[in-house]
Amino acid sequence: MAGQLSEEEKQAVPYVMQAIELLFAAWFLGEQDTKCAENAMQIYDFVEHNTDRIKSLIQ
Repeated sequence: MAGQLSEEEKQAVPYVMQAIELLFAAWFLGEQDTKCAENAMQIYDFVEHNTDRIKSLIQ
């Protein structure tokens, strides 16, 4: 099934999204850009609170 995600990959998507936002937050803090760092954490929180919904959308 080329081009399709495995079940494990689908389950990992929200966690990968969260990891990316944590990386952005850390990078923005290093750049002294607290507004963008806060924005990244808001997106992290959104993904955390909508994990089940995100998983259901990619099934």
